[in-house]
Amino acid sequence: MSQISNPALLPPGVGPTLSAAEIEQVQQDLTHYLGPIAKLLVKRAAGSATSTAALREAVAQHLEVPAERATFLSGGSMNRR
Repeated sequence: MSQISNPALLPPGVGPTLSAAEIEQVQQDLTHYLGPIAKLLVKRAAGSATSTAALREAVAQHLEVPAERATFLSGGSMNRR
């Protein structure tokens, strides 16, 4: 899958971008907990994330239940709906 941005066009100090598939997976996982707002939260955080783990960390702050946050950070979604 193609990159979201051309790394050469990123401002200095900004790392490589995530693939659309990586961003989509994080968005889908977060949507199971937060609903449609997850799309906006992931889009905002993806601009500065340099890895999938960093993206998950950035958006996990919106999950109030510790068990849900831990599952999300490990790369999954709890009680898939």
